[in-house]
Amino acid sequence: MMAREEQGEKSLAFASSERLFVSMVARDEEEEKKDLSECPLVLIVDDEPMNILLMKSMLEDRGIMSDIAISGSAALSLVEDRIKHVIEGKTVMYRLILLDYSMPEMDGP
Repeated sequence: MMAREEQGEKSLAFASSERLFVSMVARDEEEEKKDLSECPLVLIVDDEPMNILLMKSMLEDRGIMSDIAISGSAALSLVEDRIKHVIEGKTVMYRLILLDYSMPEMDGP
């Protein structure tokens, strides 16, 4: 009985997190005017290939495109490039960055 209650609480927490996540990556009115079908709104930063595959798959199942970086320096490079393109009006900034807290090159607070 206890296991079912815990599973129900986890399912409820996941559903709430999913709704929050989807609302975080929603486009605003100005961005809807642009064709963003090829513009990833999420950056995944992780050094574990399985974590990247899992997160990318979950996002794709919801129709959300993502970029990936396997190191902190690669992520910074992608963000810098994205900023340049945003300034040029070619794209929009990432709406969400999923970041591994413990990475080989850069980590921690």
